Amino acid sequence: MYVINASTADDVQAGVKFARQHAVRLNVKSTGHGRSSIPGSLSIWTHHFRGMEFHQNYVPQGYNATLNGTQMAITFGAGVMDREAFEFAAGHDAVVVGGTDSTVGLVGWAGAGGHGYLTGVYGMGADNFLEATIVLPNGDIVVANEHLNADVFWAVRGGGAGTWGVITSLTMKAYPMPSTVFWSLTLSGGNSTTAAEWYQSVAHVIADYPRLKENGLSGYLALSGPPMFMTNAILAYDQSAEAIEEVAKPLTSWLKSQNSSIEVTSEIVPLGRWIDFYHMFNLTESVGGKSQAVSASRLLPARSFQDVDALAECLSNIGPGTRESQVSPVIP
Repeated sequence: MYVINASTADDVQAGVKFARQHAVRLNVKSTGHGRSSIPGSLSIWTHHFRGMEFHQNYVPQGYNATLNGTQMAITFGAGVMDREAFEFAAGHDAVVVGGTDSTVGLVGWAGAGGHGYLTGVYGMGADNFLEATIVLPNGDIVVANEHLNADVFWAVRGGGAGTWGVITSLTMKAYPMPSTVFWSLTLSGGNSTTAAEWYQSVAHVIADYPRLKENGLSGYLALSGPPMFMTNAILAYDQSAEAIEEVAKPLTSWLKSQNSSIEVTSEIVPLGRWIDFYHMFNLTESVGGKSQAVSASRLLPARSFQDVDALAECLSNIGPGTRESQVSPVIP
């Protein structure tokens, strides 16, 4: 019912102290993605923390530049969204890790862990924190990094956005703009394709992911059906299309040697600078309204994929149904 339209850390501090003094529930909202609406609460809206500053050689506070070296970095206000962060970084011929949705708040995304197009190479959002300015629950405004307030810094890196305090600015690692190769690999089943045939093929693709990762590839998959369909959007950075063709060859050759009832399409395309790829897949999801999907994530060790038969059986139990079974659970 009541919202503090914050524009300075002092505004946030005043809101936190008021909520603490009067035992009022408090929630933090930047862009509206995620669980940022709590009935009866005092809301701190950080959407207007819009500052962005590029650092060619960034040294976190409390560090000795001679002893600790330097790092290209960008400082973002808590209201900066993915698209804005990516475009700003590209203006300096650089990239920062961020999500796949253009309107997600970069700080909230990273504070919750943060997976996106670049994380397969540069780590998750939480891995790229260098420093944060945060208003703690007691109202103190502190700078947190590996040297100052290290316990707070550890907690905010993946411990949940808004859980440990209100971040007003975040400095993240930046990297030179990479070139990008995009590999689109799709499988589709025919009318005569059995569940066993389908999930054996799918399992072989997934079982090959650790090898692909070792060769610098990462990306996303989606399973749907019926009719049965698998999409793999795979990315490689600072490699040639010819090199990716060689990496892809063992998998695509195996797939094409299998039952003809499964159709395979493989296309490898160089896309130039990473920002050009991003402009092609500039996704925006609706914040409000009903959704038929449930988002989740899993961190799985490579050994999970070693037994292809067991993996195929697992996928057949949890994956979208074939014509033999019309049950189609959502696969995140």
